[in-house]
Amino acid sequence: MTDRLLNVTIFITVLFVGLFAGFVMFFVTVVNPTLQEMQLRQYIEFHQVAVPVFEPRVRALYIIMTFSTSVWLILRYKYWKSFEAICIAGSLFCTLDEIILSYLGHYKLNEILYRVNPSAPEPLFWMSIRNEWIQFMYLHLIVTCAGFVLILMALYFNRQTVGQKQKSR
Repeated sequence: MTDRLLNVTIFITVLFVGLFAGFVMFFVTVVNPTLQEMQLRQYIEFHQVAVPVFEPRVRALYIIMTFSTSVWLILRYKYWKSFEAICIAGSLFCTLDEIILSYLGHYKLNEILYRVNPSAPEPLFWMSIRNEWIQFMYLHLIVTCAGFVLILMALYFNRQTVGQKQKSR
């Protein structure tokens, strides 16, 4: 029963951490260059449509990633000194750092952008907010890719541990 739960947890963790890393990679490689070229009106309209669509889904991904990574770490408590546990803990740290980055960066910037009226005169601060938003996306990319690489390393070390355990039987 515990092995099955561990396998399902590993699958969910790898799937959702990888999905989120791909989502952030898409934003950095495709959306960021497009956002840099937009005028204020287009930029504000994009954010006012995108934020209500993406925010609840991203929060759900954060919950799933945090929960599944924590469960994986808990299920492997016997091997807390292993490279696998270190990688899982590192990935969990990256997920928690990602949540903090979102809260301190994107969510606050999105609130400001959501309140701006696109038909009002152009505020002076909007380009600095756009640049800050894009910089936070680059930080997100670094943290999510690091978390995904750590999860893949944990998966590799988990398979090594399982292989050694089966050889000793």
